[in-house]
Amino acid sequence: MTNSVPGDDPHQRTPDISKAKEQLCWEPKLPLRKGLRMMVSNSTLLATTGTMCFHVHRLSKVYTFPI
Repeated sequence: MTNSVPGDDPHQRTPDISKAKEQLCWEPKLPLRKGLRMMVSNSTLLATTGTMCFHVHRLSKVYTFPI
């Protein structure tokens, strides 16, 4: 199965998060590479154990729960 993309589709996305900052008072708390490492780790955990993990940064706690 292949996904066809339009010829003018950019190869690398450059999202503009200014709307999220303005309307939701949100901004990223982690550097991109750290967030990606956490996402891959969580995906591996889900695939191998059926559980996921989430981090509460203000409390410095990690919770794991079954999916």
